[in-house]
Amino acid sequence: MNALTMGFLAFTLLAPLVASADPGPPAPAKRAVPALNAEGTEVDELAPSRLPLERTRLRGGDEKRSLAAPVARPKGVSARTKSPPRRSEEEPWLHGGTSLPRQLHPKERAALRVSTEWVDGAESPARGEAGAVVYTYGTSLPSVICTPLHVCDLTLEPSERVAEVHVGDPVRWKVTLGTGGPGGAITHVLVKPAEPDVETDLLVLTDRRTYVVRLVAHPREWMPRVAFSYPEEARQVFLFTQQKEEERRKATTLPGVGSMSALDFHYEMTGDEPGWRPLRVYTDGVKTYIEFPESMRSGEAPALVTVGKGDERGLVNYRQQGTKYVVDKVLQRALLVSGLGREEERVEILHDSVRVKER
Repeated sequence: MNALTMGFLAFTLLAPLVASADPGPPAPAKRAVPALNAEGTEVDELAPSRLPLERTRLRGGDEKRSLAAPVARPKGVSARTKSPPRRSEEEPWLHGGTSLPRQLHPKERAALRVSTEWVDGAESPARGEAGAVVYTYGTSLPSVICTPLHVCDLTLEPSERVAEVHVGDPVRWKVTLGTGGPGGAITHVLVKPAEPDVETDLLVLTDRRTYVVRLVAHPREWMPRVAFSYPEEARQVFLFTQQKEEERRKATTLPGVGSMSALDFHYEMTGDEPGWRPLRVYTDGVKTYIEFPESMRSGEAPALVTVGKGDERGLVNYRQQGTKYVVDKVLQRALLVSGLGREEERVEILHDSVRVKER
């Protein structure tokens, strides 16, 4: 192989290597599209982002600043526009100058349920005399329906005196007092509305109780008379009557004997004055009863004998029941004797019929 041939082969092999090593003229750089913000202003993407500070209102009026994440906004909306602060449901807040109600505690809700049950009591009123609507006092909230140009009469218990009267709407409701009945013993609360379709409440304080009444003004309907029944007072009257009857019965009857009207107390006692001297002697027509004082329980009990014609003494069947002798016959004349000799004490019992015969 000659030198010419070897040169050609070397050129053929080295030409591609030389062409790849030559970069040639530099290509023109592409212009980057500028980044724009929401307002259309060019921003530097390489600069560190600046996040707006969001102020959070804390309890007590202090402020806390924190970084807020960027929020995408529609085109044309300024980043300076502030959205209304979120309201917390855990704290009271104002809106339009009106305070919204706070959450009730469990105890308050329980108390409200009790009050609502009483207000919405299902007991219906009864019919009273002279067309009166009669509510049972204390069982529920009574409603009195009135109408303009008419008077509603609330009749209280006889001899009950009013101390104070309060009405929730004194402008559209007129409330006055009146008295009636024998000696003016019955108090009347007179109610009249000034216009229909209004509602309020009435509080009447008396020397016996407190009345709470709902007042409703209707365009046409009304209740001329309203009264109350008092079950607790009726029960007290019944118990008082029973007590008086029991006292009367005890005063006119004797234990184990019966009514005193059927007893004969026409006995006279004469003789000594011992500590056991009887309190009284009476008969029911079958038996004779001799009552002694309580001191006889701890002392000596006297013996009982009958006295017949010619002062003849005889035995009689009797038994002692506590401080009482029960004799199994109607005594006409008898002796109670205790002690012997000079210490003897005696009390003679004589029925009026025997004294009349002896005269």
